[in-house]
Amino acid sequence: MPPKDKHDAYVECPMCDVEVPISQDDKVGDQIFCVYCSTPLKIRKRKDTDELFLEEDF
Repeated sequence: MPPKDKHDAYVECPMCDVEVPISQDDKVGDQIFCVYCSTPLKIRKRKDTDELFLEEDF
């Protein structure tokens, strides 16, 4: 059986619009880096919908 994909979601980078993978180990408030432009990003969650989004973290 193939290994399970560790990515739960893909969220758009606010700088370059590339889909950034969010793994099962990442949680709201964690800092990650865009796989394409290397921008530091923080994982955030919208209060009204619980949808994840990324915010620049300079």
